[in-house]
Amino acid sequence: MPAPIWAAAESAKAAVEAAKKELGAVDFEWYPYDSFSNVTTLRPLLASKEDLITEAALREGVLDLGCQDGELSFLFGSMGANVTAIDHPTTNHNGMRGVYALHRKLGSNVDVHEIDIDTQFVLPRERYGVALFLGSLYHLKNPYYALEQTAKRCRYCILSTRVTRCFSNGKVMPREESIAYFLAADELNHDDSNYWIFSTPALHKITRRAFWGTLNELHTGDTKKSRPTTQDHDERIYMLLASHYALAHVELLEGWWKVEETGWRWTRRRFAARLRCGTRPAKLVLRTYVPPFLIEKFGSIKVSTTVEGVELPSAVLDQPGYHTITRKIPAGDEQRLISFLLGHAFREEGGDNRELGIIVNGLEVE
Repeated sequence: MPAPIWAAAESAKAAVEAAKKELGAVDFEWYPYDSFSNVTTLRPLLASKEDLITEAALREGVLDLGCQDGELSFLFGSMGANVTAIDHPTTNHNGMRGVYALHRKLGSNVDVHEIDIDTQFVLPRERYGVALFLGSLYHLKNPYYALEQTAKRCRYCILSTRVTRCFSNGKVMPREESIAYFLAADELNHDDSNYWIFSTPALHKITRRAFWGTLNELHTGDTKKSRPTTQDHDERIYMLLASHYALAHVELLEGWWKVEETGWRWTRRRFAARLRCGTRPAKLVLRTYVPPFLIEKFGSIKVSTTVEGVELPSAVLDQPGYHTITRKIPAGDEQRLISFLLGHAFREEGGDNRELGIIVNGLEVE
């Protein structure tokens, strides 16, 4: 059983503070906020997923986006994770002199890179288990691109950003509307690195469209009258996310074709996956897109589903476009085999010769 993150945080924080003390007077200002304070929030955020996230970090590594002085990078590094710490000198509080000074003093094996994630960036490694994306999203001009690129390379993400429930004048935003407030250069803390403050529905929408599914979330600060332009009404959201790009969160078995550029996958007529379902009754959600040519060819497509051999009610898709199939699944084992059978599949004679069933853009248990 891997050690909890907060169990390692105390000694990591002490090591960082001792290193700063030994470095003495430096010709730059340290990042003024306590990055280790995030660990207090991580405990309720991770909840029952603590072991899952820690194991992913130790097995596949950690990507720390916007690392500032690198405290959380050094924390995960001290736990034995392979860590890539990323920031950009132009927007980092001290031009990254802090993270480099601590890196040398601690003798850390954390891999530090200077990368601007507000551009079309390339990450140093192909895969990571966990991304730390804390406090950086509202400092980006292009938050969607950063979220999507991270989803392509990372299995999980711990995200925090500022959100708002009111406009700058204090008028409450429509509760269910996805709204993004764009800041003027001097509108928040006279800091021109602040750009987008999302409403919570807008953040949900942008993360989902960038291939992230939400496992858990919590809010801190002013959770009733938060505004985008004042420190007095600051609200933060913390989200635990799982990448759905190419269905990376699912153990794919038979019947799947390689990922399309959209992040979706075509299936064969028969396809299957193994999902983490929990042991209580739950809800299976299959999100799919049916191209018009399939309906023109077959009229409709029947989707039959079984969970560990137990047949669920079938669905009939008779219209092209997006569909969401939701079915209740009974209590059972934590991991379960989900099998699907389609009434029809298409094979183009003289074409790419693939047996094409449906396009799946989401498969999860809620």
